[in-house]
Amino acid sequence: MDPNKWDPSRWGTNYRANYEGYYGTTRDPVYQVHHTLPQTWRGILAKANINVDDPRLLREVLIKDKETGTLVHQRLYTDVWNNWAKGFEGRNPTARDIVKFAKQLEEQYAIEGTLFYRVDTNLPSTVDWNMVEQLLQGGL
Repeated sequence: MDPNKWDPSRWGTNYRANYEGYYGTTRDPVYQVHHTLPQTWRGILAKANINVDDPRLLREVLIKDKETGTLVHQRLYTDVWNNWAKGFEGRNPTARDIVKFAKQLEEQYAIEGTLFYRVDTNLPSTVDWNMVEQLLQGGL
């Protein structure tokens, strides 16, 4: 499927199928499809024109580091997001807060060499945060 002709109105909640269809790839079993913008805040982000199931915002993340046994997806993403959310003391973050932290997290892990995204010729390395910013501003 041509990514330039992808119809955003067809993105359903089967994000794994969206991911595979958009990138024309089959998922690697040692990776999990990861929401770079957490599903927890689906409603907040939807009000800001962002669909968390948009395949452009999904990446395959290593499930478990073979050398250390670390559960990568759980420890470096899910747990980090949960700790970040505690800082809001029961309030909901804004869409801009969520996007800002997601971008910072991805940049931090890329610098440290701990991004753990699957690398393949059909797959992008990082999220296009300029595109996300356009979505926040009501574009695209």
